[in-house]
Amino acid sequence: MPELYQLTATQLLEGYRAHTFSPSEVAGALVEHINSWEPHINALYAYQPDGFIKAAQVSTQRWSKSEPSGGLDGVPVTLKELIATKGMPVPVGTGLGEQAASSEDAPPGCAPSGRQCPAVGENHLPRLWHALIRPFIISWFNPQPLELSL
Repeated sequence: MPELYQLTATQLLEGYRAHTFSPSEVAGALVEHINSWEPHINALYAYQPDGFIKAAQVSTQRWSKSEPSGGLDGVPVTLKELIATKGMPVPVGTGLGEQAASSEDAPPGCAPSGRQCPAVGENHLPRLWHALIRPFIISWFNPQPLELSL
């Protein structure tokens, strides 16, 4: 069997239904995997492992009663950094000036929380977007390598 962090959404939901593993176990495996790679690839913005683990624990409680709150309950997600999520700054491609936190979720930001998907954090836009439109990036450039020699 693949590692928990390698499973598809369908495989995760099947495992939750069968009580083979829980959203909390998946979150733990994913956080461990992210923590080992994130310093090297810098793929996430607003990484929030504590909030992610807490949301997974709540999802685990629902699944333990076989009462998921939606079709994707417990499936980890990330959002693009330019999608407003309540309480998080929306960088709009620059680190210049103060970044005001969003007072509400944009519609795509509402969808995962409404379906009870634990959000891992937000992910950076692709390299081409950085190169063409974002001259003042907020973190080091992510070249999205095909192979990492660690």
